Amino acid sequence: MVRVAGELLIIPLVDYSQTPPQLINVQTINPKGIKRFITGGKVTGLCCPIGLPINEPITRLYIAEGFSTAVSVHQITGFPVLAAMNANNLTPIAKIARQLWGDIELVIAGDDDYLTERKTGTNTGKEKALSAAASSRAKTAFPPFSFEQKLAGLTDWNDYAQTQVKQAQVKQAQDKNKKEVSA
Repeated sequence: MVRVAGELLIIPLVDYSQTPPQLINVQTINPKGIKRFITGGKVTGLCCPIGLPINEPITRLYIAEGFSTAVSVHQITGFPVLAAMNANNLTPIAKIARQLWGDIELVIAGDDDYLTERKTGTNTGKEKALSAAASSRAKTAFPPFSFEQKLAGLTDWNDYAQTQVKQAQVKQAQDKNKKEVSA
């Protein structure tokens, strides 16, 4: 369970390859968004579950890179999500998930690092998501950003969720203004 200690958000990192699953490490996030793991602590193969039911069957499971992105994917879909904490951990988590949950629908909710790709020729988010999916018979889902949104630096499902909220707020304000003008 995610906790708050002082100004730090504390995110548990669980090893689902163990029976029963074990809390092994944590990630802290400070108010400035700086993320830290326990120095020298294991990260590979660990994840933070979001909305994962205990002792109940699941039909679909998403895996996302970071915690905020995973929370947004859960809010958008209503399905459980495992936060892999970084792109390099997507494949280990996908393999563990496939082993644990067999033939459920597994979806890698990948980042689209478009601007990085333009600068370096490498889109780490997309490449790691596609690799994780290939290693675990999973599907992939990437945020449906417009070209302008990609140029603005939007990359993940958290960015997508935020743009949806902003668009809804703008529409609500416009609708309110239309009603006031016509009244």
